[in-house]
Amino acid sequence: MSDVLGASVSYSYRIERPSYSSLNSFAEFLDPFSASQGNPNLAPSYTNNYQFNLTYEGQPFFTIAYRKTDDEIFQLIQQDNTTAQIRQREVNIEENSNWNFRLFAPLSLLGDVEGYTGVIVVNTDYQSLIYNVNLNKWYMFWFIQAGYAVGNKF
Repeated sequence: MSDVLGASVSYSYRIERPSYSSLNSFAEFLDPFSASQGNPNLAPSYTNNYQFNLTYEGQPFFTIAYRKTDDEIFQLIQQDNTTAQIRQREVNIEENSNWNFRLFAPLSLLGDVEGYTGVIVVNTDYQSLIYNVNLNKWYMFWFIQAGYAVGNKF
């Protein structure tokens, strides 16, 4: 866009295949009331990733990313109300989407202290009619990285 301000757009398509242990149909008991069990019917999940970046002097300072996954491999935990046993297994849920917003800025605190700060805001949404999953969560990270170079001051 200019000598100091730049922009980029990226796209990727990914396939995640289930691991062997997640396909194993035998139950593994952790104790008499909890077990994990594989699912031989797991299918691969397919993800489309889109990302837009703004850069200042070659360093990213603002990013918007969106990811949509079909047949997401999801850790489902259910309890049998008659036996009180908890069973964990991986299943394919119909849809998972994720929005990601990132803002970074250089940080100059005191003369010799340099670094950067940033805020990342994420929204994750899991949806499945088959397993009655409806989870939507927003979360935010704020971080500061600062450095001080110790020279020959002693």
